Amino acid sequence: MDNRDIAVFVGAFGSGKTETAINYVLKSAQSNPEKKHALVDLDIVNPYFRSREEEQYLTERNIRVICTSLDSRQADLPALSPEIFSVFQDTSYNAVFDVGGDPNGARVLGRYHQYFEAEPAYQMYLVVNPYRPMTGTPQGIVDMANSIVPRSRIRLTGIVCNAHMKAETDLPIIKRGYEIVKQSADALQLPISFICVPEWLQVSQEEFAEPLFPLQLFMMPFWEKGQPGK
Repeated sequence: MDNRDIAVFVGAFGSGKTETAINYVLKSAQSNPEKKHALVDLDIVNPYFRSREEEQYLTERNIRVICTSLDSRQADLPALSPEIFSVFQDTSYNAVFDVGGDPNGARVLGRYHQYFEAEPAYQMYLVVNPYRPMTGTPQGIVDMANSIVPRSRIRLTGIVCNAHMKAETDLPIIKRGYEIVKQSADALQLPISFICVPEWLQVSQEEFAEPLFPLQLFMMPFWEKGQPGK
């Protein structure tokens, strides 16, 4: 498969999976400039904060964005582009999939499960913010994972800890959230693949055994970005 990276991000609404997916593909493109990169927006459930909103920014960085087959990126219809198949067929691509934000949203993956099964090195990450209602306990996280897998028809390979409370996030908040996520990961017998931290927060790698993943924030209301209309 030409040493390529196929990564799928799933999670509950508000988990930060879209933010994580965007940052992941950007870092992959920076680290592997010789590869082609694609971000596949498979979120046909949530009309807010979708990776397609950053299409211009990503395209300028040589990242192909694949989403709806409609001309209007704002149309909220469950239409999937036939372009999606191209990232499986062309093994020169590193591809990142941003999937709908609940178990029902994960159903769309079932359409492509045979293609993922043919990718021996694909990764499917469950992004967890333990400060969200449905994933606020280890059992809630386990239940979320166990509801996504049968609907997606592909297996989870790791958990992403994205413990945050927006601007209030600090190291103690991340650590408390990490303990909840760690208990669920142990129960699921899955590793914590990495820990998301806001790029503006200085956190030492010595604080955690798992790798840290700094996040540049994209999915914010336009008034927080300070760019009206964006």
